[in-house]
Amino acid sequence: MKKLKVTLLSILVIFLTLISLKQLNPVLKLDGFSGIIYRVLFNTDDSKYSKGYSHSKFLKIKNGMSVRQVYDILGEPIRADKDDLEYYFLWYSMSPNSTHYRRRNIIFEKNRVIKIHSEYHID
Repeated sequence: MKKLKVTLLSILVIFLTLISLKQLNPVLKLDGFSGIIYRVLFNTDDSKYSKGYSHSKFLKIKNGMSVRQVYDILGEPIRADKDDLEYYFLWYSMSPNSTHYRRRNIIFEKNRVIKIHSEYHID
C-alpha cells in the first residue's frame, strides 16, 4: 500500500511539473509537448521568423482581432497571401530549406482572425 501511495504521489508531482512548464514556456504553449519531442527526435529546427517576431508576442494574438491589430503586435510577416474568398493568410515563420520547422501563421476571414496556427511542422 505504501508503494502505491509513493508511486501515485510521484506521478502527480511529474504531472503538475509538466503542466507548470507548459504555462511558463512559450514554445511549449505554442507547439505542445509533441513539438518538443519531435524537435529532439528529428534533431533539426529550420525555423526562420519574421523580423521582430517573438513567441510571447505570437501568444498575444486572439481570435477576432483585426489584421491591423496583428500587424501592430507582430509587425510585418514573412509572407502574406489573399485568396478570392475574403481569406487572408499571414506567415510569421518558414523553412528556408523545406525541412522541419516551427510553423506560425494566422488566417483571417473578413479582416478578423479565425485561426491561429502554431506547431512543429514535420516535412
